[in-house]
Amino acid sequence: TEGESPWTHLTVVQVRPERLTEWIEFQRNEVMPALKAAGIPSRNVWQTAVFGNSFEFVFATPIANFAQYDQPHPAVRSLGEEQARNLLQEFREFVVSSRNSAIQFRRDLSYEGEMDGPPNLAVVNSVSVMPGKTTEFENLLKSEVRPVMEKAGVKGFWVFETVFGGSGNEFVLLVLRDDFAQIDEGPPFLKVLGPEGSRKLIQKLGGFVNGMERSIVRYRSDLSWQATEETDSN
Repeated sequence: TEGESPWTHLTVVQVRPERLTEWIEFQRNEVMPALKAAGIPSRNVWQTAVFGNSFEFVFATPIANFAQYDQPHPAVRSLGEEQARNLLQEFREFVVSSRNSAIQFRRDLSYEGEMDGPPNLAVVNSVSVMPGKTTEFENLLKSEVRPVMEKAGVKGFWVFETVFGGSGNEFVLLVLRDDFAQIDEGPPFLKVLGPEGSRKLIQKLGGFVNGMERSIVRYRSDLSWQATEETDSN
């Protein structure tokens, strides 16, 4: 929304399958209270929904400024060094792998839509753009892809650019959905442009893209909170 920082700290975590239930309780009972007490204003959590890396969670928290990383870890601020060390050790015992990156919301390339809350599902397109083709790719998103998404009536089309902690020229495109039934309506390109127009637009995109990986994620409201919610205590 307007006024918010365009920067987001993204943490992608692969959880040990046999410890999934414990992991969720650990997040609810220990991690969330610690982060709220440290003053983290909001967190949005997504989990792979059927298609993609199983047992993968994505945690998104706002970056007010990069100077915040000169300060102690939020868990240290809320729990003290010893308790924070124990919490982080317990965190590592649940996790197979973890990747952190700083991504920037590209409002100029996105269609935000009319939303009264977080979406239920998102189709995630992780795109690697060819070196030297970023400007052309962005222009195509702005002039052709974004208008198609709006005409198709998707909940939203969000574009993020990875800046730190990922490969260069990496973009993440989210197509927001209410449920899986909406996917049965067909791809937005096909719905708006028809078979031939869809083929031509996909061909144009392919001229700028090295590769793309697509998955579906579900929003976890039970593990998320927003800046408007009470964060001081439960």
